[in-house]
Amino acid sequence: MSLPDLNFCPDKGRRSATIDHLLLDYALGRKDTAFESKEHIYSFLLGWVDRLWLKRAVQQRFARFVLDEGNRDVGHDLHWHAFSPELALELVVATLALAERGGRLLAFAHSRNDWNATRGNIFVTYELGAGSLEGFEAPAVDACATALGRIREAAAIVERMRAALAEAHPGREAIETSTRSSSEKPEYR
Repeated sequence: MSLPDLNFCPDKGRRSATIDHLLLDYALGRKDTAFESKEHIYSFLLGWVDRLWLKRAVQQRFARFVLDEGNRDVGHDLHWHAFSPELALELVVATLALAERGGRLLAFAHSRNDWNATRGNIFVTYELGAGSLEGFEAPAVDACATALGRIREAAAIVERMRAALAEAHPGREAIETSTRSSSEKPEYR
């Protein structure tokens, strides 16, 4: 897997996404036009402030351009997330968990590697296995477990809210908990 290294992207001033955010993007099936996806446009474009024509743009013109881009629904040419090496490993651990498979880390290269430094990309090579997460250090596994715990807590709150709404409207059919059909799989960018 190859991911853009946030330290070498033209928008390198952006913060790294979190594993919580990536898991929620996937679980909620967020598309390009989702509010959370559109919010990425602002941080992406602000990172380009000293690039191309933007470095000469007057403040008002730049602000209008950024807001217009955020309101446009199609045709964006940007990466939605900026990645740190830590997030790259967390994403692989989460992917293996989602696949209900273990795996083995074969190679990991990024800009902070002393012996195998890259410029601009984070490379993670792994193979699917069964059960364990061989070669993945505790911080990546712990970050995924912590994120899933927070998401589980949020789901419990949502379920209590859904139950309260259903109780407040007893004559209505049950309030749906998902807008996605059971056969529709979420898409990830």
